[in-house]
Amino acid sequence: MKACILLGRIRFEEKEFLKSIRNSKVPFDILDPRKEEFPKTKKELLATVQQYNVVFNFYRNHSIGLNLIDTINKNLDIPTINPSKLERNCWDKRTSYEIFMKNNIPIPETIITSTNSEIKDAVEKVGYPAVMKDPFGSRG
Repeated sequence: MKACILLGRIRFEEKEFLKSIRNSKVPFDILDPRKEEFPKTKKELLATVQQYNVVFNFYRNHSIGLNLIDTINKNLDIPTINPSKLERNCWDKRTSYEIFMKNNIPIPETIITSTNSEIKDAVEKVGYPAVMKDPFGSRG
């Protein structure tokens, strides 16, 4: 068993994951798309990644990380954590909301808006304090 970790910036969660995988004694390599030695082409990426049994995606540049995982998922039979479908669902808060509602997962009262007047109406309905979020992104 050998793991590949797509990783750029290392924050608290990534530090904890690295600590756990080191303690597990599973051999792993870190591939950082920001580094010069990172594979430059799809063919090079696939040749590099095919030596691993699993790929963990912790790369936080969403579009690059998603593109890398899409390439791996479509071309190699290697499990990826997180697969591209999961990444897309988590990135899009509207999709996340719909999945939670469909599966009866409790969430705070949520109103999805598209215009400034809808935002104003939503805040008046919910009252204060109110939290507004961009529909795309992770970490909050």
